[in-house]
Amino acid sequence: MSSYRDLTPRQLTQRLFSTSLLYGLGMFCVRSSTFLLIPLYWRKLTPEDFGIIGLSQVLSVVLVPIFTLGLQGALQRFYYEYESDDQKYLIGALSVVSVGTSLIISLMIEYFGDQLFPMIFKTMSYRPYFQLALWTAFFSNFSFLPLAIFRIREQTSVFNKISVTSTLMEMGLILILLYGFDLGLKGYFYGSLFHHFAWAIVYGIFLWKNSKLTTTVTYYREPLTFSIPLAFSAVLEGISGIMDRYFLEKNASLSILGKYSLGNQFGSSYSLFNRIFKTAWIPFLYRTVSERKDGPDILALLSVYSVTVLAIPALAIALLSKEFISFFGKSEYADIYVYVPGFVLGNYLMSFATAVGRGLDLSKSNNRAPLVPISAAITGIVSATVLVPIYGGLGALAAFIITAFVKSGVQIVLACIAYPRPTMWSKWFKLICIVSIGFALGYTIETGNLLANFMLKSSWIVLTALVLFVSVFGKQNVVSWVNEVRQNIFKHKS
Repeated sequence: MSSYRDLTPRQLTQRLFSTSLLYGLGMFCVRSSTFLLIPLYWRKLTPEDFGIIGLSQVLSVVLVPIFTLGLQGALQRFYYEYESDDQKYLIGALSVVSVGTSLIISLMIEYFGDQLFPMIFKTMSYRPYFQLALWTAFFSNFSFLPLAIFRIREQTSVFNKISVTSTLMEMGLILILLYGFDLGLKGYFYGSLFHHFAWAIVYGIFLWKNSKLTTTVTYYREPLTFSIPLAFSAVLEGISGIMDRYFLEKNASLSILGKYSLGNQFGSSYSLFNRIFKTAWIPFLYRTVSERKDGPDILALLSVYSVTVLAIPALAIALLSKEFISFFGKSEYADIYVYVPGFVLGNYLMSFATAVGRGLDLSKSNNRAPLVPISAAITGIVSATVLVPIYGGLGALAAFIITAFVKSGVQIVLACIAYPRPTMWSKWFKLICIVSIGFALGYTIETGNLLANFMLKSSWIVLTALVLFVSVFGKQNVVSWVNEVRQNIFKHKS
């Protein structure tokens, strides 16, 4: 891989977005396939079933950061600070810690689950669905370090092939069990469990071949010192992210919880684009900071550029999901859309944190990192406690948005204190104003015809994107990039 030291800011921008695009092609195929299969799930599962699925995800959200201990982040942060052989010792040490921790915790939950879960949840016992979710989360933990290695090495082709193959396998297993064996909700859970078990074997073999076992304390101490505050933060963040569903389970039916979870699934489909960006952004940023002296300037510029680009899929999902749901959905799912724009907004706010909220890790001072999820957890608990009993699903959605806003704000403030960078206030102001106006006007489009709505909204999104790019990137840069793309296309054809 070429060094970042001699690249211009423009070349770095192109490098970041080209890497994001390469990751995005595979991840978009994965997510779009999952998204398009939702109507097939609707035919075999009820809103109550989706409520159970949404509730079981509460367990996964809490357990995954505990299982991983944030070690994939530590691996990305320290990988390039070791020589080739030492990198294998680092991978081996982190693999032992991750697998050992997740196994011990899973066995403890399996032993105490029957007594513990009735004390926490009103409508569901531990068996069978929480139990299946537990072991699915355990086996999924095997994927995090290998996928982090592919990202570190910028092996986008391998990353994409594995992601696509894995997702197609999971979807295939679930559909076979739903339609072929008519297992209903259990088929959904067993399909996911069998899939993660099979891939755990594959990832385990990969880790064995790419690591070396060691008892040297150095390979454990520094990464764990770095990652444990992040893991604690991730657990608290997960808790803050499930407060809406937890309180909704206490105050509403499984049917309402199921529709809320489906609205979350549609709105959170935007998070795919945030994950695509994050997949390329974090290793790119660590390497840029390690190799260049103008890291703060590059961080400030590319942060606003990235959030600008991410605004377009956010607008598309927030505005066009209504037509998708109306076209494919059954009547009992018609009111899902009311939740979608709010979930898109919450997830878009988290994109700000992903882009701008890097600073504690860059300065290697993660001791203040728990302040982010602590503030989010407190906000989530208080807002859900107040709003959900009164407003039900919409109250839970409001609590989600408020929590996302507080979490992102605190993370950005701490990041800028730990790792100062230029503010770019004028660009941020233009971005927020244009996106807000674009959504508000696009939301009012209604002709009574699904196709006409889709065409008009799509045209409006394109127009908003054009205005946004010219305002933030600058007209000259946009024209220059368009000309470069056109020239590359003509070269390819010739």
